[in-house]
Amino acid sequence: MGSLFEELEAREATARKRVEALEAELAEVSGRLSAAREGLERLRIARETVAEVLAEMTPEKRRPRTLLALPYPPGARTHLPRLRPAAVRPHCWVNVVPRNEPHPTPKPYRISAVPVPAARTALAWGSMIVWLNGTHGAGKTTTSALVQQLIPDSRVFDAEKVGETLMDITPGLPWTGNFQHWPPWRPLVVETARRVLDYTGGTLVMPMTVLVEEYWREISTGLAQHAIPVRHFVLHADQDTLRGRIEGDTVLGPSPFRLEYLEPYAEAARTWLHGEAEVVDTTHLTPAQAALQIAEAVKS
Repeated sequence: MGSLFEELEAREATARKRVEALEAELAEVSGRLSAAREGLERLRIARETVAEVLAEMTPEKRRPRTLLALPYPPGARTHLPRLRPAAVRPHCWVNVVPRNEPHPTPKPYRISAVPVPAARTALAWGSMIVWLNGTHGAGKTTTSALVQQLIPDSRVFDAEKVGETLMDITPGLPWTGNFQHWPPWRPLVVETARRVLDYTGGTLVMPMTVLVEEYWREISTGLAQHAIPVRHFVLHADQDTLRGRIEGDTVLGPSPFRLEYLEPYAEAARTWLHGEAEVVDTTHLTPAQAALQIAEAVKS
């Protein structure tokens, strides 16, 4: 009888482990499904935003403008430097420059006019950063994806990934409650942004909450030392609206982490943040409308 009881216990333990393993797999799949749904939603919003912008454009705004381009043959060695506005004429841009190296088959290439949509010629500027600040859950991630769709030659760089890299260090760094408190995070954000812009040029759209004034000073000063212009925007909404968005999030659910930052955001907004940035009140705006407002401000 004892051996039967022990066998049943062993089988129960095995079954329990199997259930726990399946639950872990289910949690992983659920997380991936949530991420996929969020990505799908961003694409849908981006598509609708582009459709709205195109629908509002007048025929004059839709008229193709020109860029200046050097038409190199296949295999020619070229690079894209940190671009600056061309002085030739409005809405013209030299966007390909040869390296200071002999071409395999040297011969002159004429500069030709290449028609491009007006929306792509309105941003003939050099490297810059569009920083979207605001509390956790304000809509920065969704809005940044939409802003990127509206600004040519732009990319989204989420500085949170730098923090996640630091969190992956083993044994872990001394935990402070938030990776932003780790001294390496701020200079690594600056250096990563600088290196990416040196490599690609264009614009980085950076959705990242920074509510500690000292940290923002460190980051903005570091970027200024590399002569990188920053357009700093804050996605604002009143406390009730923010709380409602966080509690009604169908992807992440009501996040205690986000809720606990509502008061620090309100304090930062009152004491320094709103004086340091261009405030976009999203209380009555959709993410698409907020993105369009930011893109238009940057273009102007």
